[in-house]
Amino acid sequence: FLEMNTRLQVEHPITEMVSGDVDLVRGMFDVAAGRGVPEEYLALMDGDDDGAIVRHSGHAIEARIYAEDPLRGFLPSTGPLLQYIEPTQGPAHEEEDMVDSGIGSGSVIRVDSGVVCGTPITPYYDPMISKLVAYSPEGRAEAIDALSDALDRYVIHGVGHNCPFVADVLRHAAFREGRTPTNFIPTHYPEGFAGVELTDEEREELAALSAAVGGWRMALLDQPPLPCTAAADDVEADMVVCLGGMFGEAYIVAASDPESSKLTVRPWTAKDDEKVEAREMEIQIGGYEYTSPVVEVCVDGVEKAIQVQPEDNTGMFAVKMHGADVNILLMSRTEYELSRHMKEPPIRDTSGLVLSPMPGTLMSYSVEEGDHVEAGQEICIVEAMKMQNVIRAERHGIVAKIYPAVGASLRADEVIVEFQKEE
Repeated sequence: FLEMNTRLQVEHPITEMVSGDVDLVRGMFDVAAGRGVPEEYLALMDGDDDGAIVRHSGHAIEARIYAEDPLRGFLPSTGPLLQYIEPTQGPAHEEEDMVDSGIGSGSVIRVDSGVVCGTPITPYYDPMISKLVAYSPEGRAEAIDALSDALDRYVIHGVGHNCPFVADVLRHAAFREGRTPTNFIPTHYPEGFAGVELTDEEREELAALSAAVGGWRMALLDQPPLPCTAAADDVEADMVVCLGGMFGEAYIVAASDPESSKLTVRPWTAKDDEKVEAREMEIQIGGYEYTSPVVEVCVDGVEKAIQVQPEDNTGMFAVKMHGADVNILLMSRTEYELSRHMKEPPIRDTSGLVLSPMPGTLMSYSVEEGDHVEAGQEICIVEAMKMQNVIRAERHGIVAKIYPAVGASLRADEVIVEFQKEE
């Protein structure tokens, strides 16, 4: 018995990028048709027939972009791609008006995909969206930077996806240093992925950028200034930027000079006599169109790309920076001081419920109403992406009600089983 696996590997773009103008698919067709390896490919080889190797240069790195939610243990996510914009392919983005892109010269971006805006991600097939590849003739660090920049410009909405996790890995010091054993994820993410954690400096930059983009948006839409910010000449007209919404982390952002693009940022303090050092930074908005979520910005001469989503009916909008999705709310100082008297909404108690962790089909139940179950006991089986997933109880209790019937299509977080309330 002889098994032959003549398919291309998923990582074949890496070989193509570092070896020059090589199309492995074309080469396979030529060989299969009896024409042999294309002559121009043979010209790229060094050595004799017994030890010939293809020349290679530079460094390429590939990320598989999947409709899998890293915040849910990489469970598949289904639904239509409501918004889908790939980063520009070809030479990596370089803006002449910006001072430093930080991604190296000669970098190239490639996207291999088979989806467009509106394409549905179903529970029946592999949820890979694309392969995002970055190449740099300079080396690995520059290729990583180019890939990170491309991720910042990759817009995917409608399904959960692994772009934030990939962005976080690319930022990790161990990964950048090349310390990438097969146990990298369990070593550095022992409790799973909880989202990209921005540094203090990055959060200050995010606050300043949000204020600048918010002001740009108001001017673009011809909106009036924030209430209470039309201050008198002797009163500082500053803005409070809340990262995480009304009850999130607050920063005060003010213009250092109305005639310049410099802003000062400092954390909000309840008392005016608390001295907190403010950071001054120069913010430039290189281009912003209300119809496009990707915004070109520059912070102290360093180019960045952020994504800005439209406001909801509360005035809150989302900003994505370095893979971190943060809800932003802009308020005047007076509005923020008044908002601090409001109570945070209660968190829904789901301890007495068994929820579906993913969209899928309910295949079977292992319990009935009235059964006593222990923590870790099997409750049901949900099939998704041709895989059967065992759903287990996270606590002991008595099954009070079973909701969906066998064969039902489940949404993520849909209630499957409810336990009796403990007295």
